[in-house]
Amino acid sequence: MPYTYPHTQKRCPMHKLPFFAALAFLFPMVLTQSCQDFSLRRGDAQIAIGFSANVVQGTFPATKASGEIGEEALRTGGFGVFACHTGIHTYGEVTVSPDFLYNERLSWGEGDGWTYSPLAYWPSDEEAGQHYLSFFAYAPYSSGDASLPYTNPAGYCIPSWSRPAEPSDPWLLYRLHPDANYQVDLLYAELVDQTRPGISARLPFTFRHALACVGDNVTIGCGAALMSQLKALVDGGSTSSIALSLTSVTVTYSLLEKGRLVLWSADPETPSWQAVLSENPLTVRTAFSWSGDETLYSYDGASSVVHSWRKSGRGIFAIPLNVDGVDQTATVTVTLKIVRGVEDPVTQTNSRTLFLRGSLEAGQSADITVSLSTLIL
Repeated sequence: MPYTYPHTQKRCPMHKLPFFAALAFLFPMVLTQSCQDFSLRRGDAQIAIGFSANVVQGTFPATKASGEIGEEALRTGGFGVFACHTGIHTYGEVTVSPDFLYNERLSWGEGDGWTYSPLAYWPSDEEAGQHYLSFFAYAPYSSGDASLPYTNPAGYCIPSWSRPAEPSDPWLLYRLHPDANYQVDLLYAELVDQTRPGISARLPFTFRHALACVGDNVTIGCGAALMSQLKALVDGGSTSSIALSLTSVTVTYSLLEKGRLVLWSADPETPSWQAVLSENPLTVRTAFSWSGDETLYSYDGASSVVHSWRKSGRGIFAIPLNVDGVDQTATVTVTLKIVRGVEDPVTQTNSRTLFLRGSLEAGQSADITVSLSTLIL
């Protein structure tokens, strides 16, 4: 929770000075540290801490069907901020905890930019020397209320964080939504070892995508071997013509259900994911099912028609993390209809499982392409 302004609640009142002075004599380190820590939590009310933000766009689909957060969506959902005060030491020199700001909500207001309340202020450098603050942000903002997954999907997908006094790099827990229609994108940003700027300066967060998108474009077509197999039936006299149609497609994923995103990263352009292997590490998500009748290949002895089936706009977010012994996969199940001349059609159902290891990259969209090879005819 935000700390009280030091200028509205004083910890060293003048009428108790003799008593406190005695304590300072007996326990100088205790008193000095206590008063100093309190005055530095929210600063000295001289220069307020302000923020600006922009989003580095990934190569997610331009349709935004996947729910990607861009500039407009960032302003709608807001973002959360954590901050660590490390005094005269830099971030890498001390053990840190996010207790200067903790999940502070930043909201967008036209004309006002990014605002939050109550304001936090830069620590005074007059007595102790230059002080450092490190800031970490994520989006969309989450209240951590996971009880309403369909009306508060951000709360479900981002249910918890490291504690304010926990000695570690700040982190958040992210989990996939049980319904792909309510999935939540995830952005992150960091500003390490910041010092007090000018009065009107705002700290510039640059948000990047922490998740990968898979399967927004799914393409199914005939491979060269299958077309040769079908053509040979006609050329060999087994039938006067042949046609292969696609009548149904289902794409099902087995994905990491959750992961820990550490908000500090040695390379700010690469998210720092850690595996969380409690409970069931994998969860199954069906992205979509399609049914219809679309010809993929036909041949009548004189000419052939080749066509690929394609479905777009049903991508699903995935955690771009490889875990030994835990494979993230996509299983594509298709039903095919084969018509020989004037004979009644026959159908076959086939499935193919694709391993996603090495294919998932933060901010990138991985398409799925299935090239049908052979059939039992």
